[in-house]
Amino acid sequence: MFNHFLSIVAMLAPRAFILMLWQTNWGFRNLFTSPLWLTVGFCLAPYATLAYAAAIYNNGSVGGYWLGLLVVAGIVDGFHWAGSIRRNQYIKKKLAKT
Repeated sequence: MFNHFLSIVAMLAPRAFILMLWQTNWGFRNLFTSPLWLTVGFCLAPYATLAYAAAIYNNGSVGGYWLGLLVVAGIVDGFHWAGSIRRNQYIKKKLAKT
């Protein structure tokens, strides 16, 4: 039960943070060249979106430490996707046996 709670928090927290930043006057909307990128980032890679926004806001570009942060955030997003795919395969196998 607790594992499910942590999964839900890990899924919703970055998205809630993105929405909060977008609603404030922080200038989050101006960091992306198109609203499409913000929407795609919100749906598919929220951690990488936040890392990119932090890099552009603080450094003006993605380089050095910020590039490392972006890579790590992309890996975390990838693990979220891979975990979902693996879990779905496990459920399909379990349902096929019954």
